[in-house]
Amino acid sequence: MASSPGAPEPRQAALYEFLFTNLASWHLALLRRVLANPREAPDIRGQAAEALGCHYARYRHRWQRRYRRLVETLEHGLEDPAPEVRFWSIYALTCMEEARVLPRLRLIAATDTASCPGMWTLRQEALWAIAQFEGRDIDDPRTL
Repeated sequence: MASSPGAPEPRQAALYEFLFTNLASWHLALLRRVLANPREAPDIRGQAAEALGCHYARYRHRWQRRYRRLVETLEHGLEDPAPEVRFWSIYALTCMEEARVLPRLRLIAATDTASCPGMWTLRQEALWAIAQFEGRDIDDPRTL
């Protein structure tokens, strides 16, 4: 699958709007494809992960195939070479309350020193996610 045409900034802004919109199932499938496409710009893929995580937070139908495929895609995102994709995959899986990724989050917290541009380190994001799963509320992950 080739990347979509156009400059990344307007495309990223358009994806950001998905955070605040009720999405049809075909929108969600498109976002998942964008996330999974290694030829897309990392910031675009990260924005897709964030939008998907927000949309599927507290989703009740976790047994559905599309949900399971999304979780698999986000889990692959944890291994992506791009820090933006790893960062926003952590965020999405945390929003979705996918506690099965805790062992991987602990590994990221112990070993991943990369930073997400404009945000903080992946280690800090992983520590924030672990705290969320443990019921601790951290206001600012940069303090971790």
